[in-house]
Amino acid sequence: MRRYNIDLLFFSVLLIFAIALFPGCSSSSAVISNPPASTQSAPAPVVTSPPVKPPSSPDTEQPSQITTPSLKTEVIYTHMTQRCVTCLCFESRIKWVVDKYYKEELGSGKLTFLIINAQDTKNADLVKKLGVVGSQLFVNTIVDGKDHIKDISEIWNWNCNDDPPGFCEKVLNVIDRSLEGKY
Repeated sequence: MRRYNIDLLFFSVLLIFAIALFPGCSSSSAVISNPPASTQSAPAPVVTSPPVKPPSSPDTEQPSQITTPSLKTEVIYTHMTQRCVTCLCFESRIKWVVDKYYKEELGSGKLTFLIINAQDTKNADLVKKLGVVGSQLFVNTIVDGKDHIKDISEIWNWNCNDDPPGFCEKVLNVIDRSLEGKY
């Protein structure tokens, strides 16, 4: 009887783990073409610096009646040292979306993209700031220097392996919202 209870407990834990890692399929229309076919491990993080503003002359400078908020977006994918196929898929597809659709924003400094190992001690301050617990996508919308960090935990339901175009479209939408100042 004791062996039966242990087997049942093991099976239950295994089933819960499997359900958490492999959520049900969702259907979404694909608007993104050619996402990466295979996952790659640990690409280098892409970090850009903000552009340098040219000096203005006193003759051309006009006082502004309307001030627009300073807006910047940080896209941060975190992972653990040991990763599963789904975690590698997240990294590969998120990187693909950022590289393909946000070259201008990366170049201007309006968007930064980081991939960090949450278990590397050099990332401890950022891990603490974000509240990292595993493989996660964070989008930080910074408005006038104030962080608005959002943990995009829904990526676990976006079927990265089974629906690459749908996954990429959802990542694109999340980043677009942040670039528009919506958080």
